[in-house]
Amino acid sequence: GSKVSGYVSSARDISETRQTFRELQVVSRASEQLSSSLVPDQVIRALTKAANDLCSAPGEERRRALLFVIDGPTMTVTGEHDPASSLRMEGVGLPIAEHPYIQRVIATNQGAIAELHYDEFGPAVADVMRRAELKNCVWLPMARNNRVFAVLSVAGRQHALISSAQLKRLETLVTLGQLALSN
Repeated sequence: GSKVSGYVSSARDISETRQTFRELQVVSRASEQLSSSLVPDQVIRALTKAANDLCSAPGEERRRALLFVIDGPTMTVTGEHDPASSLRMEGVGLPIAEHPYIQRVIATNQGAIAELHYDEFGPAVADVMRRAELKNCVWLPMARNNRVFAVLSVAGRQHALISSAQLKRLETLVTLGQLALSN
């Protein structure tokens, strides 16, 4: 009995170490890309790709990364990375009033993470989530002068939320993205 559990524990430690190393490589690569460009479209593309790579573990279905730019009562999809879906949202505006989590992120300047229940959202937002078959999401604010100007969203089609380690690295990525977009 104890030999098998020792082996399982060691195998889990090795796979967690590999995952951590992979995630740190993603953040490092993103840091180089985000600091080397002053072109907003390139920064946004690098940010959403890195968020997707960071939160999509090998062997699981890819997650959907979107950057929403906040403009008054509307949030507009300004960047997206989702190689697993044909649903394209670039340029689509949605009412913030239909999205309670983004409302909270804007009001508190704090991230949120949740399993999705479509009935919590207004019809336009719920329709998009349903069509993309999303089951969970994390939303992180990007702020300038203490005002949220964008929200990075990473959503999954699987039932597992992202890990706390992935969330911490995603927060680092958002900080790098804020700096790059402020330049």
